[in-house]
Amino acid sequence: MKKRTITPNLHMADIINTWPETIPIFLGYRMICVGCYMSEFDTLADAMQIYNLPIEQIMDELNHIIEVNTTGQEKFDG
Repeated sequence: MKKRTITPNLHMADIINTWPETIPIFLGYRMICVGCYMSEFDTLADAMQIYNLPIEQIMDELNHIIEVNTTGQEKFDG
């Protein structure tokens, strides 16, 4: 199975809906993307620019949390 990762071109709503475990990261950066109607239209890159946040650092955090979650789930399921 191909490992899915979060990339700058994904829409915020897609990230939040696909990986709800990412929500605390966004909230930790005081981003109001969770529940915002613009999350359907803004990509991660757009949001990082709007909030003036370091995209590489946040992508690392997001991908880490989904990797940990997926790894743990695979161990639990297997």
